[in-house]
Amino acid sequence: MKHDADKSPYLKLGAKIGVFSYNMLSKLYENKGRTMRVMSVMNLKGGSSKSTTVVHASVEAGRRGLRVLIVDTDDPQYSASMWARARGGESPAVVTAPASKLHGVLEKARADGFDLVLIDTSPRLGPNAVDVAKLSHRVIVPVKPDPFDLLAVQETLEVLKREQVNVLLFLSCCPPNAPEVAQTRSVLEATGLPVATASVGLRRTFTRAVLMGKSAAEFEPKGKAAAEMAALMDEVLA
Repeated sequence: MKHDADKSPYLKLGAKIGVFSYNMLSKLYENKGRTMRVMSVMNLKGGSSKSTTVVHASVEAGRRGLRVLIVDTDDPQYSASMWARARGGESPAVVTAPASKLHGVLEKARADGFDLVLIDTSPRLGPNAVDVAKLSHRVIVPVKPDPFDLLAVQETLEVLKREQVNVLLFLSCCPPNAPEVAQTRSVLEATGLPVATASVGLRRTFTRAVLMGKSAAEFEPKGKAAAEMAALMDEVLA
């Protein structure tokens, strides 16, 4: 699939649809009795492992029999798209699109029979963050056990709580045996938002796999990184 946003059939369709009404959400995602789920990975802070989460989660979902589309809105990094090029055409499908055209992308994805859409968001979404959240069945928020990350994520959490969207927080890039992990979990649980039981460690496997266009499960099937991502996806897809 092409990764050039200007040539994407998803984006061209989005440009034609015009104003989107959110009360069309359930109709938009239903196709011949099947419901397409849309999940966005969001944190209005750079370097929070959003793209890493998206690419590894997409392959894990595919291993469970789901037809997955990644929508890469992370301009200008487009990390998920670069991973897809390194992957060489294997599933999942990846398209780039600005967040403002997302409803058109989802309409095309529904028509094409995708089961799951994972949206890789930009930390510079601004006002579009609310629109992306409302278009998602669930917003997944990775949070590193670091004081600066914890302070920075407060803006994201305030937006999501205000809009009353379905949220799942999870701890990412967790150093082994670090007391900050439990401390961060306590702070997140105090927000009243759901926090995943599963957490994802700070593991080189994730980085090494991405460089080869693979996921943790493909790179090291019996490794801890693969097991952690599988456990996280059990909760994400529940």
